[in-house]
Amino acid sequence: MSEKRYMRYTHGNFTPSEMVTDTNFYIYCVELVLLFIGVVENLVLITAILTTSCLHLNLRILICNCCIGFIMTAIGRSMIAIPLCIAHLENVDVSS
Repeated sequence: MSEKRYMRYTHGNFTPSEMVTDTNFYIYCVELVLLFIGVVENLVLITAILTTSCLHLNLRILICNCCIGFIMTAIGRSMIAIPLCIAHLENVDVSS
């Protein structure tokens, strides 16, 4: 019995209605703020890397690709968090 409960927390097998709670809403809001800060930071880093000439071109391309990868990951995570936040604010059942 406890193994199923443990698997639930490690694999994230929650029902959609359990994902839209007050506590999770605050967690999603904090996550969105951190994602926004990370995206802005990576955009500034890309700008700084593209304007410098002291790094080798391949190194600049590699660092920019890592920054772009983080930005794409942040967009994907926000596509999950934003609808759940809206569902909480609008009091919508997301299980249907």
